[in-house]
Amino acid sequence: MQKRSTQFSLVRPDFVFISVWLVVLGLYFLVDTPLNPPFDPRVAWMLACNLLSAPLIYYGVRHALKTRGEELSYIELGRLGALDTRFIYDFSVLLFVIWCVIYLAIVVYSGGFPLVWALTGVKKTYVDFGIPTIGGLNNMMRNFLGVVWTYLFIVT
Repeated sequence: MQKRSTQFSLVRPDFVFISVWLVVLGLYFLVDTPLNPPFDPRVAWMLACNLLSAPLIYYGVRHALKTRGEELSYIELGRLGALDTRFIYDFSVLLFVIWCVIYLAIVVYSGGFPLVWALTGVKKTYVDFGIPTIGGLNNMMRNFLGVVWTYLFIVT
């Protein structure tokens, strides 16, 4: 007979999603900066719906798996061979160099950096920073690198 886990897990996707948003909202209210827009009740309603949907989605998927006779299980990270680790590391370094070049181009294109603008009293805002689409691609590469380096740290 399979042991049923009734423990609460801090790494459940719904809990992590809600926790990250609560930290962001907490900082929004606790740390007042000139960059904070006024809080809109429509945004509060949207955030509440998103935060409440996370556990609903989690339990919906969990229920669907149980009805098919499957269970949620922990993901086991396999060990990488030395050649695999080296290839992933070299690829991540190359991608990091590309990210740095693109970020530098974004700073030059924008005429500076938003934090420096805010500290020096320049009237530009974060909205004025970036190259459309290229900035999003660069953010995606940064997030990907964070995941790859976290994975390499865990398995090596």
